[in-house]
Amino acid sequence: MGNRQNNMQKRGIVLILLLIGLAIFLFYGTSSKNVENQDDLKNRDIKIIDDREIADINIEGEDDLEEGIIVFGNNYGEMCLDLKSFLDSEGYSYINYSPSDSNFYTKIEYYKKNYKKSEGMSLSFGYYPIVFIGDRAFSGFDNNIKEEMKKAIDDLNCEKDLTDI
Repeated sequence: MGNRQNNMQKRGIVLILLLIGLAIFLFYGTSSKNVENQDDLKNRDIKIIDDREIADINIEGEDDLEEGIIVFGNNYGEMCLDLKSFLDSEGYSYINYSPSDSNFYTKIEYYKKNYKKSEGMSLSFGYYPIVFIGDRAFSGFDNNIKEEMKKAIDDLNCEKDLTDI
């Protein structure tokens, strides 16, 4: 019976050590990973939090919106890829800014400041892709947002057609 108690005690100790190791891994492994990949997370199709102050400067191309559709996103996130696939399949031309562009954050802050709020998954531009069409801004991308974007694009084209006549 002594052997049996020793084996049970050893198993209990091993189990406790495994649980402690797992807790340490979860605490240190995930916290260091978050800090390490902070810039990468900003570029994914997840909620983004960016508290950096962007200086008020004169940005080249501030009148990009006259071109129609402005897209801020990356080239690998699911919502960004779906948006670009939609725009390409419909034949819409658009200006695309990705985080690798040197003026990405300055430009997006400029637009966010001028639009004040976005439609879609977040009213505060919380998800990529962020899209500006005419006087509307969209954050994130799904079927509902796609339909609203189509309306905004149609409205933009109607306005252009009226001014060209």
